Amino acid sequence: MGQDVAFACECGQIHGLLTDISEKTGTGLVCHCSQCRAAEVYLDQEDPKEDGVAIFQTTLDHVNFIAGADKMYAFSFDKDRLVHWYASCCKSPLFNTMSEPKTGFVSVMVDRLSDTSALGRIRAMLYVDDGTGKQKHEGLRHVIAAGMKRSAKMRLTKKWKRNDFFGKSGKPITRVHVLSEIEKRHLPLERKLD
Repeated sequence: MGQDVAFACECGQIHGLLTDISEKTGTGLVCHCSQCRAAEVYLDQEDPKEDGVAIFQTTLDHVNFIAGADKMYAFSFDKDRLVHWYASCCKSPLFNTMSEPKTGFVSVMVDRLSDTSALGRIRAMLYVDDGTGKQKHEGLRHVIAAGMKRSAKMRLTKKWKRNDFFGKSGKPITRVHVLSEIEKRHLPLERKLD
């Protein structure tokens, strides 16, 4: 049995619990990809550059809002791709999901958690600059295998239907703003979106 871990946006208007959290129910990783970095910059956060973005990948049924779900906004860099969820009240990045719930996938921004001890160790470092202009991954196989296993379980048990991000129709609870090419070009990143 895992632990319950509180999450909140910067101003606290959106808050809730991640339930039953452990290394068995999710994977801790740090991502350096241009999309993770661009999402932070788009929300007026500092570009994490070489530090990357620390996330915990788990399933939708582990995320439970206590208050503020109506203050959630979302955007995507491309239609029907990864959806970035954030607090409309303070622009805190909070979660990433796919554009539909059946995969059951959600990644949680670790810096929004009250306690990270339940997450276990960091299992992967993704899109790390190797010093030659190329990118490498450490632990990618684990991330893919664990994610596929969790996704298959969500589909078989239909637990993906019990989530706070998508309504009964399977549509996001808020409109997802898809950034235009002009908006993407104006993001101040050294490496442009992949």
